[in-house]
Amino acid sequence: MILKTKILYAFFVTRNVMQRLGEKGKIMAIHILNSKQLRQRIGLSAPMIWRMERKGEFPSRRKISSNRVGWIEEEVEAWLSNRVNSMVAPRKKGEK
Repeated sequence: MILKTKILYAFFVTRNVMQRLGEKGKIMAIHILNSKQLRQRIGLSAPMIWRMERKGEFPSRRKISSNRVGWIEEEVEAWLSNRVNSMVAPRKKGEK
């Protein structure tokens, strides 16, 4: 019985840590991207991501365990959206 209680407790604690309330009080899961997923999503190399993190120009990585890090998908998407919105459209040939 004690083991079953500990397992249930661990499940609910883990679930609560990995979830948070959304804007309207709905529970939303936090999705964490690993390094490979991050590079595929934004198209930058690992050293470039590291440099941008160090300068404060990119969302910080989070330590998941002693040997794993990840980035919160929502923060990366917000950064990407902001980056796309601030881009200047390239000029066409002959335009001044």
